[in-house]
Amino acid sequence: MVISLLLLASCALSHAAQPFIRYGVEWGSSGTLFTAKHQNYTVGEGYRVDENHAGWTFIGNAQILADLGVNITPHIAVAAYTGLAGIAEGFRVIPLTMRGTYYFREMDCDGMLCYFDGGVGFKELRNPSKICTLLSAGTGYHVALSRSVSLDFLFSARASLDRPDIVDPDSGRKIPESSIRLDQASYYSLNISIALNF
Repeated sequence: MVISLLLLASCALSHAAQPFIRYGVEWGSSGTLFTAKHQNYTVGEGYRVDENHAGWTFIGNAQILADLGVNITPHIAVAAYTGLAGIAEGFRVIPLTMRGTYYFREMDCDGMLCYFDGGVGFKELRNPSKICTLLSAGTGYHVALSRSVSLDFLFSARASLDRPDIVDPDSGRKIPESSIRLDQASYYSLNISIALNF
């Protein structure tokens, strides 16, 4: 009985020592491997243009992120991320996403993890309405350097869904919303990164 109580007390102290608030930085590189774009709009005297193309490519980018969140249980953490991320050539965003991470072992142990991440990317600070959707899922290996410091090696797949501006190739002017029937662009990438969490 005494041994059981001591074990329970030890477990409680161990969990209590795990920090509730977490923060960290993450940096890495990404490769956009597939892009797709479909735009349908009217120009001039009602002339309709339909552009639809997709294909494999490689566009290298980088990202640096900072996060702030909470450790809900010894296995689950939720955090908000922001920073700077490259999506495609000449296309960078300031992401604001929420990530849920599951650790297959407790956070103060080394082991595998998986996570899901979703939110928006701001394309222009002066115009917050110009955003794209960011969705990603990943896995990785968690190295517990101490009870409150860890290093994560991450691999993920990301989908970036955008509605880019359409410019009339003849006049160089932006096509107004009233003349656009369809405007979709998507970018699919693989990402590797390293995260340091406290």
